[in-house]
Amino acid sequence: TRKVEKIDCKSSRCVFSSRHKRPCPDCNCQKFMGPDLEERITLRSPDYCDHCTQWYRGGQR
Repeated sequence: TRKVEKIDCKSSRCVFSSRHKRPCPDCNCQKFMGPDLEERITLRSPDYCDHCTQWYRGGQR
């Protein structure tokens, strides 16, 4: 999908321009414009992540 409500500035550095490289290997554009644009939660867990478990055992600090 592309934003169409603005006039194309024709700049190769602008992520909304038609002249912007696709795919863009030199920047984080794919992170914000690509398949990772949406996050879908597929599972909820009451546990903390492995990294945080040592700090928050049983919901206590």
